[in-house]
Amino acid sequence: DQVSLDGLVAGKVRYETYEQNLGSTSNGLAAPGVFTLQNSIGRPSVNETFEENMVYSTYGSVNVGYQNMVYLEGTLRNDWSSTLPAENNSYLYPSVSANFIFSSLEALQDQSILSFGKVRASWARVGSDTNPYRLGVTYPGNTPFQGQALQQVQRSANNPELQPEITTGIEFGTDLRFFNDRVNLSTTYYRDVTRDQILAVDVSSASGINSSLINAGEVSNRGLEASLTVTPVLTEELQWDVTANFNKNVNKVVELAEGLETYNLSAGGVIFGPQIQAREGEAYGAMVQPSLRRDTNGDVVFSQTGVPQTTSDPQVVGNFQPDWTGGLSTTFSYKGLTLSALIDGQMGGDVYSLSNKFGTYSGLLESTVTNNQRETGVIPEGVVVPSDAEP
Repeated sequence: DQVSLDGLVAGKVRYETYEQNLGSTSNGLAAPGVFTLQNSIGRPSVNETFEENMVYSTYGSVNVGYQNMVYLEGTLRNDWSSTLPAENNSYLYPSVSANFIFSSLEALQDQSILSFGKVRASWARVGSDTNPYRLGVTYPGNTPFQGQALQQVQRSANNPELQPEITTGIEFGTDLRFFNDRVNLSTTYYRDVTRDQILAVDVSSASGINSSLINAGEVSNRGLEASLTVTPVLTEELQWDVTANFNKNVNKVVELAEGLETYNLSAGGVIFGPQIQAREGEAYGAMVQPSLRRDTNGDVVFSQTGVPQTTSDPQVVGNFQPDWTGGLSTTFSYKGLTLSALIDGQMGGDVYSLSNKFGTYSGLLESTVTNNQRETGVIPEGVVVPSDAEP
């Protein structure tokens, strides 16, 4: 009557394969409308891929409850992954959590406002492996030439000493229900830290390779999630629910590899937009490119020919991550028929529009003809400084 105890011990084997056989013609088709590789004018290209990996897992959990009010749970899991080296392929990750249903207290029984109340806290650690064939040297096959099989040398160096990525997190939250479950509120605060991320970092091409695979880096996330559901109408035949949710996440790249302050997530470039990077001290997903050069007063610097000048070093000009996300949904249920609608969105986060860039450059957008500027010209605001002068 006072204590409950649940336990679980289990095992799991996960085996995954990926196969792809891709062929394409070269220089068009010899006979129009015959879509076969044999009908290729040039030598057809063939690309075959096969990957496999396996993970063995054992895990267990214990849940202890007291008076249907206090619950403590602990879990323990160990994985063995084929994609990691034999000496590092085993990683153990535990978790503990506690729940206190304070609405079961005797002092809260004689009231009609709070229907249910719970506070919860947890700590967890999770491991993660990597993709297959990232430990040793591999020689991917290429299209045969005159009947001779071809293999190519990788331009990225694998790492036989890789270790699993580890994420550690804490979480605190509340679940509250009021007026016989007509109003439900759930809130959660969390903080996660990921270490030993598996990254491909750039190296000098003089070494014969372009990148090297390493364990490095630390990224933190902390945030708040909240959800509120209200039932304004509840009868035997009709129910109307309205739910609003909110999420704010603060991300930071705490550390990268030794001697590495930036890590490119996308190539980018001057023509096709900014680079997307992970930079130490910045949020993940920073947009980086040369920015407008300014003088000590903050005015844009122009050359004597009227061209705005840019900085020599790339600068952070934005980030694609939103400040917060949220949504609003409503559901009507009448005699077994349900109708729902959802509005979902985000506030903040920067977008780089390549279509706007080229539309402005080529004079296709309305902004390029504002105030008859094609005929009268534009007088920009800023200062003119010789190109060899310091701002």
